[in-house]
Formats: sequence, structure tokens, C-alpha cells
Amino acid sequence: ALIVSPMLACEEAYLLARFALALDPKAALAVGPIPISGKDKTFPGRYTVRAEKCPNSRGVRRSLALASGECDAVLSFTALLEKLQDKAAGVRGLVVTGNYPDPGWVDKDLVKAAGGKFVLMIDTLGNDLAARADIVLPGATWAEKSGTFENASDRLQSFHQAIAPLAQARSEGQIALDLAACCGAQGEALYDARRTRARMGGPFANEVHGPELPAPDAAQMEYVPL
Repeated sequence: ALIVSPMLACEEAYLLARFALALDPKAALAVGPIPISGKDKTFPGRYTVRAEKCPNSRGVRRSLALASGECDAVLSFTALLEKLQDKAAGVRGLVVTGNYPDPGWVDKDLVKAAGGKFVLMIDTLGNDLAARADIVLPGATWAEKSGTFENASDRLQSFHQAIAPLAQARSEGQIALDLAACCGAQGEALYDARRTRARMGGPFANEVHGPELPAPDAAQMEYVPL
């Protein structure tokens, strides 16, 4: 089973799903818990502050459906917890991604449901599940990678990497590619958001809005022929 955080980019969700499905074509795919705080508030000028406090639940759900080829195959977090607790479902391994700003997103229900299973955790902060996971890989924050988010109006919007990942952390997209290569599902590859969107096709190839890549700085030194 695979839990993809709504804090991740669409491209990363797609690559993680492709990795999971390469290991097990019947892998269960789910969107991680979606934090909600209060209600939507609309201000003059039609500016709205959403109660949903994550950037990409819609994009992650769309990307998982695209990877699996079935819209109905993507489970909610609650539905996946029920599946994990059902011994008849036979789930023995679990890949979990976090990247939430607060480690409190991991609750006792998730820790309990993961009991007795091999757990691979990809996150940026420590939490109760990471403490008992079999493998923990350090992910990267949104500023350390490139990708696409889908907003509340179903608009796909890209963003560019601002800083390099710190220490030995890697983006979840790169981790997905590395894991797939380790398992023989594909050759080694570097994560590139644009190439991944082209591979995903459809609106990801043609309907993504975003800033142009910054032009390289002009040289400040004058060149004089000798």
C-alpha cells in the first residue's frame, strides 16, 4: 500500500505510484490525511482563505488515478486505514510520505494500522511512525524541488526549485526513481518535473500554468580581444 501526502507535487505522486505498482500491480493507492481548519472565508475582492490546509490534495488524487489508470482506485485515507486493519486484505508492506509542517499528522490510528507491516517512511520531520518504521528516507521541502500543484479551482500551477536539498535529503520524486531503479523496474534517472509531466501527458503536458525558467545572469565582466 502507498500513502501519498497532499503536500507533495503531482509529478512525485505519479512516480511514487508507478514505483508501487511496479512492485505490486494490485497495490492500494491512497491520499494522505487532509488537514482542515475552520471553514472557507471569502473577503472583499473574492479572495478566499480555504479551510483545507494543504496545497495539492486534488493534484495528488488526479496523479494517482492517472498512474493506476482507474479513477475509482484511489482510496481516501480513512478507507486505507480500514484496509490496513483488515487481515483479509493481505497488506504486508506500506510506503508512507509526509512532508507536513507539523509531525502531529501521524495519529495513533495510523501507527496501529501499520503494526506488523514492513514500513518505508519518507518524511521531513520525525514522528511516531518514523520512530518504528523499518526504513526512513529524508524527503525535501517544497522550496527544495520543482513540481506542480492543483488549486481549489482545478488549475495546475508549476513551481521551480529555490534552493538545493540540504544534507543528504532528496526530493520524493528522486527517491521514487531511485527506488524503482534499485528494484529493477527501470534504469537510473534524475528527477525532472518537466519531463515527468510530458510522460504523464494530457493536461499535465498542455495545461500547466507557471513562471518561465529564470534567464541566466549576464556576465558582469567585459571581454576584450587581445
